[in-house]
Amino acid sequence: DLFRSRDRARDALAIYQKIGAPMRMAEIHAHMAGIELQDGNPNAALEHVNESLRLGQVETQDGQKGVVPNIAAQAEYVRGAVERRNGNVQQAAQHFRTSNEIAGQAGLG
Repeated sequence: DLFRSRDRARDALAIYQKIGAPMRMAEIHAHMAGIELQDGNPNAALEHVNESLRLGQVETQDGQKGVVPNIAAQAEYVRGAVERRNGNVQQAAQHFRTSNEIAGQAGLG
């Protein structure tokens, strides 16, 4: 059930905050975005997406900032689902395409 999923995710987030594991926190926020989306809370889902992208940043080989592929792909997927729910089919399709491209390039399946 969504209540339990949300509760367990918050527990995990608290643990990862205490041990200072931002990448795990990013993964939990990405997961929480999916929970909020399933529960019909698109704004909360997008807030979690934004936080997962912030926490999922890494320095690339060329010294630039980038986002870990699994976090970026999940973020695009959630954005696409929100756009689809809002009736913005073109924007949704673009987000889904981007999600698939990121996942494919990273070998995420």
